[in-house]
Amino acid sequence: MEAMEAEHTFVKSRMPWWIALEQEEIELLRARVLRWVEAAFRVTLGRDTEDIVQHAFAMLYRHRENVQPDNDGLYRYLCTVARRYAYDRVKTLKVRAGIAEIAARTIIARRRPAPGPELVEQIIRVREFFCNLDDVDRLVVWGHVVDGRSLREVASELDLRWRDAAEIVDRSLRRLRRWLDQPASREDS
Repeated sequence: MEAMEAEHTFVKSRMPWWIALEQEEIELLRARVLRWVEAAFRVTLGRDTEDIVQHAFAMLYRHRENVQPDNDGLYRYLCTVARRYAYDRVKTLKVRAGIAEIAARTIIARRRPAPGPELVEQIIRVREFFCNLDDVDRLVVWGHVVDGRSLREVASELDLRWRDAAEIVDRSLRRLRRWLDQPASREDS
C-alpha cells in the first residue's frame, strides 16, 4: 500500500500543479476565496461575489503557467484577481449609475408633450408642401427660414439676386399658408 502511495506521490509531483490538484483541494480553496470576497465586497456588490470568484478561477486557469502554488500562492493570486475584478465592477456600477442619472435628468429636461393629431397632420402637410416645391425654391426657403441664414447669404450661394431670393421666400410662404388653410385631401380606404 505504501508503495502505491509513494508511486502516486512521485507521479503527482511530476505533473503540473493544475492537474495534480484534487477536487477537494479546489473546493476548499474556492470556499476560502469566496469567504474573503463576501467579507470584503458583500455590501457593495451583493450577489455578484460568486461571479467574482468564478472570474478569479478563470484567470487562474488562463495564467496557470505563471502562478506558483507554493506558500499559499494560489490563494493570494485568487484574492488579488478577485479584488481587482471587484474594484472594476464597483467602478463600472458607479459609472453606469452616473450615466443613468445624467440620462434621466436629460430626458426629464427635454421631455415635451406629445404632439396632438392636428399638429401631426400639419407637419405632414408641410412636408408634402416642401416636396412639391421646385429645387431652387426649396433651397432658398430652407436656407432662410429653417437654417436662419440671411437672404443675401442664400442668394449668393445659389447665384441669385437678393431680390429674387426674397420674392421666392414671399411667394413660397404665401403658397404654404394657402396650402395649410385648405382642407387636407384624404383617401379613405
